Amino acid sequence: MRTRQLWSTCGILVATVALASCTKEQMEQLLQNTTQAMVSGGCPPGAGPVSPAPEFCLYVTELRVVNRNTEANVSATIVNRTGRRLYLTMVSQPFLTDSSGTKWANSNVTGIGGTPLSLEPNVDSQSAFSFNRSGSGQAPADLTFSMRGEVAILKVDSRGEVIPGRHQPTVRGFNFSGIRQGQQQPAQPAGASGPQGSTSLEQQSKEQKQLGTTPKNESANTGNTTPASSPGGSFVPLKAADFPERGQSLLNQQVELSGNFYSPILVNPKSDFSRGLISNPSVDPRRMDAKAVTVVFDLVDKQTISWMARNMCREVCKNVFVRGRLVTRKGHRQPVLEMTQISFESVAGAEAGGSAEAKLIAAQDRYGTAKAVLPSGAIPTEEGWKGWADRIPSTAPGYDAARGMWKSMIDHSDYQRQAAWDQERAIVRGPDRPADFETYYRGVRDTGLSDLFKPVHYQDRTTVWPRVALIVEERPQKGGIIADEYNRGGKTTSDRCWRLRAKVWTGPARSEDIAPFNWCLSEMRYNIGYAGVARWGMSPTSNMARIQANTGSKRTTGPNPPGTPLPQPLYMFQFSYDTIMVGNVLLDMGFSFHVPDGRVWLIDESVTMQQG
Repeated sequence: MRTRQLWSTCGILVATVALASCTKEQMEQLLQNTTQAMVSGGCPPGAGPVSPAPEFCLYVTELRVVNRNTEANVSATIVNRTGRRLYLTMVSQPFLTDSSGTKWANSNVTGIGGTPLSLEPNVDSQSAFSFNRSGSGQAPADLTFSMRGEVAILKVDSRGEVIPGRHQPTVRGFNFSGIRQGQQQPAQPAGASGPQGSTSLEQQSKEQKQLGTTPKNESANTGNTTPASSPGGSFVPLKAADFPERGQSLLNQQVELSGNFYSPILVNPKSDFSRGLISNPSVDPRRMDAKAVTVVFDLVDKQTISWMARNMCREVCKNVFVRGRLVTRKGHRQPVLEMTQISFESVAGAEAGGSAEAKLIAAQDRYGTAKAVLPSGAIPTEEGWKGWADRIPSTAPGYDAARGMWKSMIDHSDYQRQAAWDQERAIVRGPDRPADFETYYRGVRDTGLSDLFKPVHYQDRTTVWPRVALIVEERPQKGGIIADEYNRGGKTTSDRCWRLRAKVWTGPARSEDIAPFNWCLSEMRYNIGYAGVARWGMSPTSNMARIQANTGSKRTTGPNPPGTPLPQPLYMFQFSYDTIMVGNVLLDMGFSFHVPDGRVWLIDESVTMQQG
């Protein structure tokens, strides 16, 4: 029973002379809850992880992991904090992350979903979120979870009805952390016990005393990754694009300004001429028309200066969060930011750079899970992959009396010259793969990796996002060099299949896991120079050298790449099946291995399997 329910049973009697109708315990509980509700602004005290907004409170009541630890169900309650009706809807799919770093993709939302939810004053509404765990295997036990998303408040007219047409809604983000499995201890009146073992406030207080801790104000920001007090004070999130409109109103406040940041080559906190600029993420702050915010370095320390140098902010750091106080300075008509901190992660609850791109990748990957991966060790039948290519290579032309000796010698010479050229470039001749080629199993074209790099192809050494770590989970037991078959006139081997998964980084603090998929030799593109794959894989790449933060010989899932894209020596042979597999996956991702681009790298965790 919450505060307003206690008022309904005792408050009216308190207003009269029938005080005896309420017990002493009820009166104490009533006063305690009333005080806490005033402090928290209407958020229910002790209700578990809570994310308050000016218009409503959203708090988690329960989280359950089911179906062999592959599905998570989250129950939540929304409390209207205003005296009017609200219409709420989800802006985008929420996402769940566990303490092992694994993402759980959203599969369903009820309550506050795509249809606007009508929330009356003083009436709670229940919502539920379902998530599926990315990757293979079961989740470890005793995990904690974080959950993020955005809620839109729709515009209403004087009658409280939604205004038809397209109007810009008010968007509020929610961000929980520290959620544990089970019920999240909702508030109860003294002496009461809720369902499934929930405890009362009095019991919680006793437990705290037994642990040697002092009971804290229940209105504290429990489970929210945006603390009430962060280093240097609490920060107001502010996008650089919104600075012209909101900058003056935030004067002398601590803000977290997000956008593209430029710092001079030499940052001197003692110099009035050492200044930085931050602008809209789509604009270079050095442009004359960028409408950039001036950043001064009076208060920065050596660690912050080192961070800016390490991340090449002298060539513009994209999608960063710069924190400090907005102040007025002589010679500046607009407020300037006295910088104290900088990072790729927000401490004010804002989404990291690349979040919009990551959501699109995740949605595309979920769509592709309609196809299943092949069972371990299985290979597709010829009928399954439609047999688009004749797997028997052509042989050298022989002597033909009808053509004559001279013409036959010329034909044979041309063939030998072409074969040598093909051998040098690792080209396997054959029919072109149809543009609409598909597999009945889940392949790379059915994932969020499909054509990922086409709109962001390599330009120069400043091209550093997105990045992809490809992880090989299973490979065929038999290796082989495809030239042994094609260039010696032999018949090809049976089909062979690999299983992979991936992690895509759309920014330094934003990633999405790509569910496992297969690649089989029967998908191979002919007439491609696969020698370029081996050269690309062995060479340090110019754009990743720029960030001065590769992991060397250690191969991790990111965000920083290793020293070279491919591990040695398995993927160094230009005609090997493994190298051809890598080349085809890269091509289906829209990635070119003919340029020094290090945004993709391979991690081999494979278990070899007998196939065929």
